[in-house]
Amino acid sequence: MEPLEIQNLRYRRQYIIAPLEIDCPFNHKKINLIGSRTLYAHADLKLTEAGNGEDRIILLGDIFDFQNPEKDNRGILLDLMGLDFDSLARKLSYYTGRYLIIHRHGNELKLIHDAISLRKIYYAQMDGLLWFASQPYLLAKLLNLKETQIPSKVEYYKTLNAIQSYNANFGNTTVYDEIMQVLPNHYFDVEKSMAVRYWPNEIMQPLDIEEAAEKCAMMIK
Repeated sequence: MEPLEIQNLRYRRQYIIAPLEIDCPFNHKKINLIGSRTLYAHADLKLTEAGNGEDRIILLGDIFDFQNPEKDNRGILLDLMGLDFDSLARKLSYYTGRYLIIHRHGNELKLIHDAISLRKIYYAQMDGLLWFASQPYLLAKLLNLKETQIPSKVEYYKTLNAIQSYNANFGNTTVYDEIMQVLPNHYFDVEKSMAVRYWPNEIMQPLDIEEAAEKCAMMIK
């Protein structure tokens, strides 16, 4: 049998959100989200929770508050508890980090990542069931999917530009035709089976250079 240290290197710090019970391919923590929908988070992926039952927030990864740097992940989640999802999405603009937030309110389940999607959300709908994972190849393994045969996509993924950009994708598509990704500044509404853009949510107003410099200085500090 492999040593635990070696086992933990397999799909390290990845996650799967499955619509039913699966034989998870990595060492994991398992959490029921809603109905039969289950989160499988790698044992080395930091997981923080707040709330319980039908009002619950789960954080995968780390989130930081530049205005209150002493606050840890749980402290920030407690600040977010009690907010409706639209308010939560707006407040996330004050935070940075590499994270995925799973937000449950009643029968509603929404997934939202950091603004530039450092912690990715990939998804596929197969036979009416929604699957999510942190990497497209992980979903492909679970669902037995093959890479695209569309000539233009095949050609792109062989280019040096795609390789140097860590296999950057065409928009929200991937090298697997059935697998999509949630783009930056979008969240995924599981109940409605759709990705939704949440920012910008108003007409952007220009800042003069002094105001912009003051705000940036606070963040950098």
